[in-house]
Amino acid sequence: MLSFFKGLGIGLLCIVCFVVGVVFNTQFLNPKSSSGNGFVFTNELEASNKLTPDTFTSTPSFSASAILSTRTNLTSDEKASIAGAFNEILDRVAQDKLCRGGSYSVEPTFEYSNGLQIPKGQRFEASLTCEIKAEQLSAYNTLLNDMDKIASKSGFFTMSMPSLKAKFSKEQLVNNEKILSEELLKQALSEQERYSSLTAKACTLESLDFNTASSHVPIFRSVALSASSAKADSAFENALPIVGEEDRSLSALARYRCK
Repeated sequence: MLSFFKGLGIGLLCIVCFVVGVVFNTQFLNPKSSSGNGFVFTNELEASNKLTPDTFTSTPSFSASAILSTRTNLTSDEKASIAGAFNEILDRVAQDKLCRGGSYSVEPTFEYSNGLQIPKGQRFEASLTCEIKAEQLSAYNTLLNDMDKIASKSGFFTMSMPSLKAKFSKEQLVNNEKILSEELLKQALSEQERYSSLTAKACTLESLDFNTASSHVPIFRSVALSASSAKADSAFENALPIVGEEDRSLSALARYRCK
């Protein structure tokens, strides 16, 4: 019985060795498996350049004045006055189309004493989102001063002094990505010729897969508004942020076949 199992084991081992030998010969030793299609390989390419942000954004905000923040109750006329003043700001904003947004809220505030809720005043909240190009800075500063004057005249709310932040516009990023893509294609075609020379075979570019996630995310810079001492009317002016060139990059995976 023991010799029977030994013989069976040896037989199974021979069968396994035969199958492994056939697979190895077919996949690795048979020249027909690769001679027809040649060989394939990939190479990662990268292109980069420098880009300067062309757009600037800010968020002017409005808050309650000292008068409103201590007014426990508002009459209908006072509410109408607040609405009228803010609508005047929105009408001014609509002239230049540099900002968007414009809803506001007025809510009561309270303080607490001995477990009692005591009316304290009113909270006013509103904000705008502005976006400009460098050549629109003068119009933007004029708009800010006009809004500040309207807010101050109302007596109920005031405007903050917002900072400008530099960023890349969508159009700028799309155009730059096209430039980098073209550079990567040139690299890929140049490598195709180099590989053909190195291998003494006809190498062709089969695909070029771009990795758009590799683009560098810029660090935005900002500058706050400052009052202009040279202005007799105490107007304030915003300067553009000091921006420099930012590195932008794009990579791609090139796939070649050589025959």
